[in-house]
Amino acid sequence: MASRAVNIRVPETLYKRLQSHISQTGSTQTDAILAAMASYFGADNMVPLVERMSQLEQRLSALEQG
Repeated sequence: MASRAVNIRVPETLYKRLQSHISQTGSTQTDAILAAMASYFGADNMVPLVERMSQLEQRLSALEQG
């Protein structure tokens, strides 16, 4: 699939949340932003694999704790 570059500006607080997310999940900025966009636009099948795995790991962890 062809891809295009997109440049955006985000508020500092949102950027910090993005950085926190990628450090917790081990994903990249690109994968995290793609996952958020795919979810927002209802295209969950386009979520990068690393993000899907991270989501599954978080759900599993929550189930194990609960």
